[in-house]
Amino acid sequence: MKHKTLIIISVCIISIVLVFLSVKGVNSLLTELIEKSNIVCYGQKFTNAEDAVKAMENQAINNSDSLDYLPPYNLKYTFEYDDNTIIFYEYNNSETSYEVGILKHNDDGTLSFDNGCAELMLRETSTNDEYYYFTNINTSEGSKSISFLYLPEDSNKDVYIDGIKAEKELVSIDDREFYICYAVSDSDTFLSNLFTPISKRHTISYSK
Repeated sequence: MKHKTLIIISVCIISIVLVFLSVKGVNSLLTELIEKSNIVCYGQKFTNAEDAVKAMENQAINNSDSLDYLPPYNLKYTFEYDDNTIIFYEYNNSETSYEVGILKHNDDGTLSFDNGCAELMLRETSTNDEYYYFTNINTSEGSKSISFLYLPEDSNKDVYIDGIKAEKELVSIDDREFYICYAVSDSDTFLSNLFTPISKRHTISYSK
């Protein structure tokens, strides 16, 4: 009787483990597929950021309805972060924000888009906002979340994102002088945070 009970318990444990591994595997696969579907110009390589932005614009035009109005994408600013090039570009002739994308450096010296995109609002973000602006970035340590914030040029504040002091990059774009603040935090995948607002995942605070 004891032998039969041990067999039943063993079978149950093995079944639970297999189910867990199966669910985990499906979750990982779905996450990978979703992240890949978010990569602009997936599989394409470029020699510079300007060519990458142009290819992104062409893809948007080809995927749009003929009635859609698509103004040109204008590359405004780039800076290097580890093995990536961060690009800021204008879309829809916006005077209140810039779009943000990430180009990863390939081993052959070319660039290709990483997953994720963001929006840099040209106003100081408060902790009462419904959401913050971030994009995903793939590193050797896995998928990370990189947040971007605007800070006026005359501000002496330091910004903390998820408890991490943000880097401050002083830029001049379209005769605007301001800081781009950015910080990298832990993995932030689509499935694991599907029902969690971004404002609940990322905390932003300012020094006095």
